[in-house]
Amino acid sequence: IVFGNGARDGDGDATATGFMPCEGAQGIFADYGFLGDRFAHTEELKNDPYFAAFQTNSWGGGRTTAYNSTSSEMDDIIFRLDIAITQSQSNAGNQQSRPQAWAKNIISVGGIRHRDTLDESDDAWSGGASIGPAADGRIKPDVHYWYDNIRTTTTGSGYTNTFGGTSGATPQVAGVLGLMAQMWADNVWGTDPQGATVFDKLPHHTTLKALLINNGKQYPFTGTTSDLTRTHQGWGRPNVEIAMNRAADSFIVDWDQPLTVGPAASYDIQVGSGETELKITMIYPDPPGTTSSLLHRLNDVDLRVVSPGGTEYFGNVGLEAGNYSVPGGAPNGVDTVENVFVENPEAGTWTVEIEAVEVNVDGYLDTPGDDVVFSLVVTGGRGGAVCGNGEREIGEECDGADLGGQFCEDRGCAGGGTLACTPQCTFDTSS
Repeated sequence: IVFGNGARDGDGDATATGFMPCEGAQGIFADYGFLGDRFAHTEELKNDPYFAAFQTNSWGGGRTTAYNSTSSEMDDIIFRLDIAITQSQSNAGNQQSRPQAWAKNIISVGGIRHRDTLDESDDAWSGGASIGPAADGRIKPDVHYWYDNIRTTTTGSGYTNTFGGTSGATPQVAGVLGLMAQMWADNVWGTDPQGATVFDKLPHHTTLKALLINNGKQYPFTGTTSDLTRTHQGWGRPNVEIAMNRAADSFIVDWDQPLTVGPAASYDIQVGSGETELKITMIYPDPPGTTSSLLHRLNDVDLRVVSPGGTEYFGNVGLEAGNYSVPGGAPNGVDTVENVFVENPEAGTWTVEIEAVEVNVDGYLDTPGDDVVFSLVVTGGRGGAVCGNGEREIGEECDGADLGGQFCEDRGCAGGGTLACTPQCTFDTSS
């Protein structure tokens, strides 16, 4: 499903072509029966000679509704190793799910029946895949894909049209995940990733997850009891075509701005006239939770969005019962994934604020103090420069110590001198 090359080598079936059939995309297979230390196994995947960009799993521990030690283990693996991992939710038709799927940092995958047609009007959950929410109220699954009638290889050299379940949906999401990793390396979003290979250029795991969610195609629904409600379909079905079409009007933060409790990170987003949809996704990595707690996030980072006219939106408000956000409400203190989706947004400058409300444990191990980081993906609008973040961006001459490689002589200083940057992010040649 992920890597099948169909008939490209002359001995296969083109109708069973996978998401990443091209030469250079290489799958690495492991037998979970011989897994042993899962942290060590996953760490090995990230190193020479494998350099795995992501991991996908259509298996898991015994079904449960609880965030247990297995859930916590997965959060620890992903948090410390910074790797995107997809996980099947399971097929109980209720909240009984694989414990790995309840992890905060994982990409849990649900399933929707497409009934082997291109007509989406007959698609339904209809009591098949396991569903959310998590025991502490977090929205799960994160995303979904097709649950039924999946054509793929089977035992020996044969093919089947009847593979399915979330075991089939999960590798489909993994295929989109792999394509988005390639798109990132190809600079589709204008982020200018550095390195020689796709692995070198990978964004952080929460950024890949945010790209999947933000570029998901939602089924229309109303209410929390709808067949296609939020906790049945997740945040939608990840879609590469949508991602490509919306990349030109996007803004991304990939762990660029660590936060402590205090002032929020603020971004100006320019939305053009006639834009049909503004989607804002914020995800923060969180250390493994405590299994005995009623709330499994440890830190708390909130998303707040304000329209040009002053209308205020908070993460996930209204999205459990409909496709688009509802103004007002209160900050979200439960989810590590927060979204604001606005239909037909007002043209002008929108403000996106990310605030660390609680930093109870260190959420970013690359700095000496206790702080947190986040991924932000915005589509339907373009980001403006943020003066004061220490990073020179488009529209700024400089920002803090970042002078863009310029010296005083380059700016016409007579007899030398020291070039500096003003609080307004313009050059100061007075010294």
